[in-house]
Amino acid sequence: MRVTLKDDGSLGVIHDWAYSDEVGFQVGQIPEPSSFILLLLGSLALCRRKRA
Repeated sequence: MRVTLKDDGSLGVIHDWAYSDEVGFQVGQIPEPSSFILLLLGSLALCRRKRA
């Protein structure tokens, strides 16, 4: 679905959309929270290592 939203409180506009009832239909993947946390912790460790 492609939607245009404005932050002035007005209604959004739907440009187009698609639907499929097939089991294997995937639009995109959302990373799980633990992967994000591991990435964040690794980044913080690298920043801390550079300062020392």
